[in-house]
Amino acid sequence: MSLIESLAHKGIEVLEGVGKGVQFVGTRAGIVPVQWPHDKRPGLVWRIPESDEIPAFERVTAASIFAKKQPVLVREFERAIVLDNGKFYAELPPGVLDISKVPIKGIIEIIWVSMNQTKLRWGVGSVLTTDSVTVGAFGSLFLQIVDATKFVMGLVYGQQIYTEDKIEEWVKGLIAGVMRQEFARRDVRTLQVEREAFVETCRAALGPMFAEWGLEFKHIEMQELTIPPEFRQALQSVTMAGINRQTAVLQASTDADVLQIGAQAEANKRLILGGADVQVMALMQAHGLDPIKLETIRVLLEYAKNPGGGGGGALISGDLYKPQVFAQLSQILLDPAVPPEVKQNLRQAYPQQTAAIPAPLALIAPSTVGEHVLEPPPPLAVQPDTNQSGEPPQTVERIRQTLDNLDMQLAEGKLSENTYNRLREKWETKLQQLQAGPTPGGS
Repeated sequence: MSLIESLAHKGIEVLEGVGKGVQFVGTRAGIVPVQWPHDKRPGLVWRIPESDEIPAFERVTAASIFAKKQPVLVREFERAIVLDNGKFYAELPPGVLDISKVPIKGIIEIIWVSMNQTKLRWGVGSVLTTDSVTVGAFGSLFLQIVDATKFVMGLVYGQQIYTEDKIEEWVKGLIAGVMRQEFARRDVRTLQVEREAFVETCRAALGPMFAEWGLEFKHIEMQELTIPPEFRQALQSVTMAGINRQTAVLQASTDADVLQIGAQAEANKRLILGGADVQVMALMQAHGLDPIKLETIRVLLEYAKNPGGGGGGALISGDLYKPQVFAQLSQILLDPAVPPEVKQNLRQAYPQQTAAIPAPLALIAPSTVGEHVLEPPPPLAVQPDTNQSGEPPQTVERIRQTLDNLDMQLAEGKLSENTYNRLREKWETKLQQLQAGPTPGGS
């Protein structure tokens, strides 16, 4: 049996579906259907005959439905339940329906029910958790009536609850019982960290309860968990300590990675430089250099690798070993027995010092005349020139050596700083004059 046939069997006739307008039906029938005035009667349900609390001139009764044969309008988002002497008689679907032919045996009641989703508030307080902290919470609950008959017969009519406020009060009591049980099973930290899991647990417990009343549980929100201020502060301190500890661990791990990368790079550098040193030493041994020269070259190469000690061609005036290093470097670079490859390594290690060493005559490229090569003459033993006072002549190299000796004597404490400054200024002036050449008109 179809729904329309079932309603017709009970004396209810479907006049129009919800697609037809109320005005059209009223014009045709000459009477406006009875409908739920939501603007005047808001809420989840509306019942006629209305309560005696409403003034008589505003009150809607069921008598006009039978006396004036007014049809009943049920909108798409509504359902209407017909009761006969408090017993269920029929559920009216959306549309315009005529119930004037229903055999009256007693009191007829019609209860409209909204099938829209509704938002209700809830709250619970003074619950003792497992760690002996008194907490509370409040939030919102979203419900929807999915079975109008079960909702009316189980909740509305059974308990005479007709307003949204009373239904909300009933829901609050139901939620409070479940919430108290769930709060009492947890500690505060768990409630703070696992809020979503707590909401899901409440949903699982409340869902079947609401289903028994024709309600569908949609969603629940816990907007605030109220805990004592002192406990909240302590909980924040514990949380911040954990965050700081994780940050420190992460920073330590990063520093360790940086050190490991730096150590690996330094090891690779030493491996490369060490391989070059081995090749240089093997080359020098192949040329038959004596052990003293070999050791001198090795020390120079090792000294060049230590920038902090003045090596790497960056000797400074305060370096205690500058004169000795410069003298050893000059001696090796001017030694014809040292292989050119070794000299090239030393020049690259000490570029500034190498530039200050004058190239010997033997290192100047020989001249060619025709097909014959003119070899440079052998070095002669030249006696140093002396001036009238019997002192050797002042040259750029001699003045520079004097300046180096001043640095070494200052470092060894043999000269005071004032004496050092005075003598250095004097010799630097002579060096500048010598480099500038003779003045016009001079000898």
